[in-house]
Amino acid sequence: EGSIRKTAYFQSSIDPSLSGTKSRNKTRVVTYRCPGNTAVQVYNYQEKTARVVFGPDLVILGAHETFNVLKLSAGKPKKEGALKTFCLMLGHDYISDHITVETSDH
Repeated sequence: EGSIRKTAYFQSSIDPSLSGTKSRNKTRVVTYRCPGNTAVQVYNYQEKTARVVFGPDLVILGAHETFNVLKLSAGKPKKEGALKTFCLMLGHDYISDHITVETSDH
């Protein structure tokens, strides 16, 4: 259920005119519509600086910029590097895990 919700959430940020098997148009600017309650990190490899864009916003890459790909742990229990994304969802309801607690007074 969670993966279906996330897929539908991010599908709204994809421009349908850009999808397909067309060849790359080198004259177009690379953009990404960052959904609400998310963050995207953009790295400028010429100046060696990074900026963070919080959604909802339109990210427009400069000439020497690229998106930082995040490798996140996912699943229950957590598996390291299970999810690759460049858009980090913010909020309290996107994080969960199983925790086993053992106390000395049982």
